[in-house]
Amino acid sequence: MRKPIFILGIIFILMTFTTLISQTASIHNFTPIEDGYLDLSEKSYEEIETVLLQGSWEFYPQVLITPEELCEVSEPEGCGGGYIQVPSQWTDYESMSRRGMGTYRIKIDLPTPGYYALGLKSIYTSFEIFVNGESIYEVGTVGTGESTNTSQFRPGTTTFYTDSTAIDIVFHVGNFDHRKGGLVQDIMFGTPDEIRHLFLVENTFNVYLAGILFMMGIFLLTFFGKSNRDAGILYFGFFCLIISVRTIFNNTIPILQLFPHFPFWLEMKIEYLTIPMGFLTFAVYSQASFSKIMHKTVTTIVVSISAVYIILILTTNTLVYNIFLNAFNGLIAIYAIYWMFLMIKAWLKDHQSTSTIALGGFILAISVLNEILFYTDPSFSSFFTYNLIPFGLFFFVITHSFEFSHRYLEALRISKDLTEELERKVYLRTNELNEANERLLLMATTDELTGLWNRNELQRKAEAEANSFNSDSSSAFSVLYMDLDNFKYYNDTYSHEIGDLVLKEFAQVLQSFCYNRTSAFRLGGDEFVMFLPACDKECATVRAGHILERLPEMNKKIQEVLQLNSSTLIDIPKSHHITCSIGIATHYKHQIDIDNLIRHADEALLSAKTSGKNRFVVNEDHLS
Repeated sequence: MRKPIFILGIIFILMTFTTLISQTASIHNFTPIEDGYLDLSEKSYEEIETVLLQGSWEFYPQVLITPEELCEVSEPEGCGGGYIQVPSQWTDYESMSRRGMGTYRIKIDLPTPGYYALGLKSIYTSFEIFVNGESIYEVGTVGTGESTNTSQFRPGTTTFYTDSTAIDIVFHVGNFDHRKGGLVQDIMFGTPDEIRHLFLVENTFNVYLAGILFMMGIFLLTFFGKSNRDAGILYFGFFCLIISVRTIFNNTIPILQLFPHFPFWLEMKIEYLTIPMGFLTFAVYSQASFSKIMHKTVTTIVVSISAVYIILILTTNTLVYNIFLNAFNGLIAIYAIYWMFLMIKAWLKDHQSTSTIALGGFILAISVLNEILFYTDPSFSSFFTYNLIPFGLFFFVITHSFEFSHRYLEALRISKDLTEELERKVYLRTNELNEANERLLLMATTDELTGLWNRNELQRKAEAEANSFNSDSSSAFSVLYMDLDNFKYYNDTYSHEIGDLVLKEFAQVLQSFCYNRTSAFRLGGDEFVMFLPACDKECATVRAGHILERLPEMNKKIQEVLQLNSSTLIDIPKSHHITCSIGIATHYKHQIDIDNLIRHADEALLSAKTSGKNRFVVNEDHLS
């Protein structure tokens, strides 16, 4: 099984680098923005699809200039501005600091008027977009100072319509809470369907991956217990849970699509806390699982530094703990290289490591280093355009989960070899007990003769139906109480075997109507009850009529059986044919007492008996 995993990892690596090369090539085929201008007029509307707005944008530092004012300026230098590369931090502009505000501008010539869209990831940390002078999208509040600026993250898409082939896009961006400022991630431009599709795919994958990691973490935590004290499984379970949280709060941040007003400070703390917490948990997991090759001193250093950074994040604001992220990412990169070196060394010596673990760690290391490069300098996104971290984490969890499974399956095999005879006896004994329990349960809940539910099960199902009905007051609930007419004649005249045949044939009639949660019960003798959920008075009377219509066919079958067992012609008078008297009670109110409902149906049954049998009677007094 290790060989397929190894092959899968090689395929993953090849696909990853192929994707990087193809995406990088496709981006470089796009016409770059030069001096704040992009010409798409030669393309058709369908050919635009998705364009990354990369290149030289107009930029006006520390001012928020309205689109009307910008239109009066032919060159940015005339308004105190210049040009800046996007994506990049605005600190790349010589007169711009991390904190402040700025105005970005780009002009695009389009092939045709119509609907277009912008795809936006993280813009730090508030912004407003204008198209041809009209505000189309705003996240947070862009202010001229810390007191007037409201920070918020809300990646997403925005669609706009233009009746002109020339559009003027202006971004007002403010940042007073983050170490990065400006348009630091790619902005996508294209047709609305294509932009929404890209975001939907990424969000769906992130949620899917987070769900897998979360379920894997819960499984490993529950797997750890008295019978399994392997601390490595416990720590790895926590690692999966932490990474699942990071997946939800990172990338396109799907949690913010559901809760757009999620507090910025809380989102930042959660996102940043997952970095040292995940690192710490991974280090103690590695120490517990590979104690023979991991150095305890290194693990202690990693845990200590991570704990200090966790406290720093919890007790300070974004501007403080943001400063130390690059240094902490450097520590992660060094540890990743150190971890890979030890894993490969142990694998070569066949010592507490396997090719699967080494391969999974190698792929995760590539993913982590790629993310560290991006967070260190967003310009790396020009080369590493694909987000590798979800794939790396997914493959890492799969390979390690496979190793956990392989390890314990091997232990199970050895244990089974040593105790094979004992396990066989236990298995046989367990099967006997299970079969006995199933027989006891069947005897306790079903009528042995007819196979219908018995009186004991009637009470349990009555309580269950009552609870179900009370949660949905819009439905009616009906009960049929039935008693066979002339049953005593067959039982006394033709023996108890024929009487049993009559009961079994009638039970088959009732079972043919048991669908949509309908339940049939034999109370004893020739008395039967049927539950009809979501069935009002009219529905119940129709069902009762159908039951009565089936009885002539049942009588014919019974007479055929009697004739087979007799040498003389048997002709049962019609007055002695099996018929059925049925009492009906229906409930409409919110609260329901099925025991009381059965009693009302029984009263209606007595009325049917006294009225001449072979009919149904509805207890009108109970209807409301």
